[in-house]
Amino acid sequence: MGGTKNMISVAPIIHIAGPALLLVTVILVASKQLRLPIAVRGVLLLPAGCLVFIPINGLPLAGYIRGFLGDLSITTLILLFTASMSVLFDRNFYKPGSFFLIMLPALTVGLFLYPFSLGFTDFDPYALGYSSKTFLAFFFAAALTAWYFNLYFLVIIIVLAVSAYLMGIYESRNIWDYLIDPALTLFSFFWLSIWMIKRVVQYQSPRRQLITDV
Repeated sequence: MGGTKNMISVAPIIHIAGPALLLVTVILVASKQLRLPIAVRGVLLLPAGCLVFIPINGLPLAGYIRGFLGDLSITTLILLFTASMSVLFDRNFYKPGSFFLIMLPALTVGLFLYPFSLGFTDFDPYALGYSSKTFLAFFFAAALTAWYFNLYFLVIIIVLAVSAYLMGIYESRNIWDYLIDPALTLFSFFWLSIWMIKRVVQYQSPRRQLITDV
């Protein structure tokens, strides 16, 4: 009974937190791109978060965002939070390599998870998320591996996502919903695409210079 009350009290907060954090992050990142002073970015924090409560046809903006994107995973919430803090304090809170090692598995898992879940085959990887004991052992090993390679940001994501799953923060009892979501998969696709294009351009530039010198 106590666990049920806890879920009832926490669920509405989670439903608001995701859309609010998303809007805050988008506005703060935009303010950084516009080269606004850090003090101005801080002032934008509160009104940006309050936007989710603006009613549109009787429904708060948060409701539309959640209806379109669903509940954002713990991974996405952590990435949004750190992105916001990075803008506010003008510093990175993780190694660049750590972010790549989040984007790559996110895209891989998303491409593995969602197309198969549409029923194109008899195999449904989403259903594996209910067999949590095996997955928990896997993620425990993944966290230890990340810790060994000093990828502490990745360790934090795994630990918080699994902890949220064990506490039943979301209504879903599928561990996939705590680790991945369609929005994160789509974002990782575009981020990795841009990353690859930049690497190709960087690789081609010295070769062009060498040909010109010859």
